[in-house]
Amino acid sequence: MSDAVTGRDALRPAEFEVPGEGSLVDWWPLFGLRLESGGLELRTVRDGDLPAHLAALNEGIHGAVGTNPFGPNRWSSAPAEDIARNAMHDIWRNRAETDRDRWTIQLGIWDHAAADHEWRSAGRRARAMALVLAFDHLGAAHATTECAAWNHGSRRVTESLGYEPQGSSVQDWGGEAVEVLGYRLGPEQFVRPAEDVTVTGAAAVRRQLGIDGR
Repeated sequence: MSDAVTGRDALRPAEFEVPGEGSLVDWWPLFGLRLESGGLELRTVRDGDLPAHLAALNEGIHGAVGTNPFGPNRWSSAPAEDIARNAMHDIWRNRAETDRDRWTIQLGIWDHAAADHEWRSAGRRARAMALVLAFDHLGAAHATTECAAWNHGSRRVTESLGYEPQGSSVQDWGGEAVEVLGYRLGPEQFVRPAEDVTVTGAAAVRRQLGIDGR
C-alpha cells in the first residue's frame, strides 16, 4: 500500500524545489532578471520601483500634447490619477497572468551614465538590449513591433535595428484613426549593439517560464 500525500505536498508539482529563506527572487525569478550595457540597465519592475515610475509618467513621457505615439493609451491627456492607476493595474495584471503558456516581461530602464540630452539614444540601446534577451536567452524566433506612420523617430530607430516592413493598418488610438505600420525582425536581420550586453538571471527565468526543454 502506498502512502497518501496530503496537504501542501499534494499540491506541489513533483519537480518544484522549495526555495529557502532567501529573497523574493528565489520565488519569482523574473525579479532577478537584469541586462547591463555601457551604463544602461534594464530590469523587471518591482513594487519598490513604482513611486519613481509613476513620477516619471506624471512628468510626461512624450512631446506635444495631442499626439499619441504609444497606441490607444492617452498618456498626455488622461487625468494623472487614471494614468497611475492604469499603470499599476497593467504591471500587477501581467504578473498575475504569468504562466508557462502566456507571459509578458516588463523592463524598466535605468541610465547610470548619460546626460539628459543623450536620453534619445538610450531608447534605441534599450530596445537592442531587449532583443538580445529575446533572441539569445529566451529562444525567440522573431520580434514584431508597430508605430504610427507619422512617428518618424520611432520608424528610424525600428529600421536601424533591422526590422522589415510588414504592411500597415488603420487603428483606433485613443479615439483617433491612425495609420499604423507593422514590422518584423528575425535574429539573422538583427543589427546587434556595438557594446556587449551582460544578462543576469536568464537561466532561472527560462525555468520559471518553462522555456527550457521546449
